[in-house]
Amino acid sequence: MKSTEFESQLAELQPQLYQLTKKFTRSREDSCDLLQETLAKAWRRRSDFRENKNLMGWLYIIMRNTFINQYRKSMQTKNMFVTDFRFKQLDDRWKVKSDEATHIQEVWKSINSINPELRNPFKMYLSGYKYEEIAKELSIPIGTVKSRIFLIRQELRRLLPGYC
Repeated sequence: MKSTEFESQLAELQPQLYQLTKKFTRSREDSCDLLQETLAKAWRRRSDFRENKNLMGWLYIIMRNTFINQYRKSMQTKNMFVTDFRFKQLDDRWKVKSDEATHIQEVWKSINSINPELRNPFKMYLSGYKYEEIAKELSIPIGTVKSRIFLIRQELRRLLPGYC
């Protein structure tokens, strides 16, 4: 396919691609950035596209992979290492002076009273880690992570009947 043909097809698909970016992002700016990055990668890799194939599908895969890679990169920079010190910082962040703080402290006290084997995956989950990331970090199977998070939720319902 000639560069001019490829360019015109990209231009025709741009509104549809923009709509697809909204599946991945929450803001207009992020959608525009993802669209621009997708189009730039498609242009650079135009020689990889085989004529008479689904261009929209090919662009969607580029967009999805771009989003996933950007997300993973942002998660790596945010959450390099998990330590007990980080958990303490998370606990301290919730200690504010108000009626609500008393309830929050009570919840954290209950969480901290639970077996660390269950507590650590749960705290990582609360910090924004995904199940797969927790499993990798703690070197345990993903099923075990899900089970431990489920068990601590059950235990918290028992310990905090008025909250759940």
